Amino acid sequence: MTPLDQEGPTLSDGPNDRARRLNVGVCMYLYSARAVQYAVASADFLDTYIMDISGSNQVVGQIESLCGVAALLILLPCGYLADHCKRLGLLRILAIAKALPVMMTFVGVREMNLQLLRIALVLLAVVNGAFDQVLQVFLVDNILSEQRTLQLSRKEMLSWLGSAVGPLLGLLLVNLHSDTSWSIPLLQNVLCAGLVGYLFVEPSVFLLKPTRLCTSGQEPTDSSLPAWTQQRTCGLRKQWLVPICTEAMWAGTQIAGSMSLKYVPLFFRKDFGISASGLMVLRVAENLSLACMNWGTPAITAKLGRAWAAIFFIAAGGVFMLGVAAVHQTWLAALLFVFRTAFARANVPCVQSIIFESVLVKHRGRWAAVTSFKSATNGAGAWVGGYLADRTNDYRAGFNLTATLHLLCALLYVPVAFLVPP
Repeated sequence: MTPLDQEGPTLSDGPNDRARRLNVGVCMYLYSARAVQYAVASADFLDTYIMDISGSNQVVGQIESLCGVAALLILLPCGYLADHCKRLGLLRILAIAKALPVMMTFVGVREMNLQLLRIALVLLAVVNGAFDQVLQVFLVDNILSEQRTLQLSRKEMLSWLGSAVGPLLGLLLVNLHSDTSWSIPLLQNVLCAGLVGYLFVEPSVFLLKPTRLCTSGQEPTDSSLPAWTQQRTCGLRKQWLVPICTEAMWAGTQIAGSMSLKYVPLFFRKDFGISASGLMVLRVAENLSLACMNWGTPAITAKLGRAWAAIFFIAAGGVFMLGVAAVHQTWLAALLFVFRTAFARANVPCVQSIIFESVLVKHRGRWAAVTSFKSATNGAGAWVGGYLADRTNDYRAGFNLTATLHLLCALLYVPVAFLVPP
């Protein structure tokens, strides 16, 4: 039986194939364009802005935690809807719904209203989390099984290229501003410019077309899954054991990463005196390295296998993070951080490919909800990282904890790697 046979109805018939290719292209645009917008409007500049108007690392972590909890509450309902409603319709509704929190965030930034920002960012996290969840399932529905790892790697590559373009736009906006230091007016102007990008991103969902596998219920039986998923280990089918263990490992790495990554711009500003322009250059280098690594991920996966490649990437990221915490030269810390991010994030297409190969189409929405659990775990880790930073007056404690947990997650996933075919 071929991979196409295992996936149920073929996607390569006439108009359905053209619609599928269009959908994949639009989804890739959405991932890259949303990454650009996030890099300008919701990442380093927003964290720095909240830190400056509140004066506390814990406030940064608390807002991230609130966003994570809010995203967690809608995961399972959204997963249920994605499995029982038209996914294309859900995407369009969520794209329209995002307008309200975007406008609220814009006003909160301009008025320096921290309370309004809390509410707006929580609503934005809810809508973005639901949109990302449904978009991921919609994309997987439109990808042939034998192309899954390749296309998911391309998705990650384009996302990180978008994340590299974002800092370039931020750098341009910084240099156009009369005051290029970390000032409130500078942060406000950059954030508001990024929020306006919503007008050029989400409306593209109306270009998407319905296809045969864009709705649930096309694979009603376990027999449509690959044969290896029906084998048993420790009394459980691999169909359940492998994705559950994979999700647990992935959640662990997400918690670990969020303890430190939220505070990277603050770390480089405090310990090395890096300027806003310097931070944007660092982000460009980081995201370009991620794009390059994801471009090469299919080749590495072909040599090592998906599970072993994921272990290698996560462990390497942990080692590089230990280096970031240990060195005191700006250029070396920046270089190690770029390597850390490139390797630690390269596991994503490997992990996603394993999970979605083990899951029926009609259950993909709910599994995407489990996958999106990382949004909530990010919030928990961010609070811990902020607490450690305030208690020790140093961001390196969180960095060391992140590295240790990454290495532990890689080690614990080794037994599962023996259960997964390349």
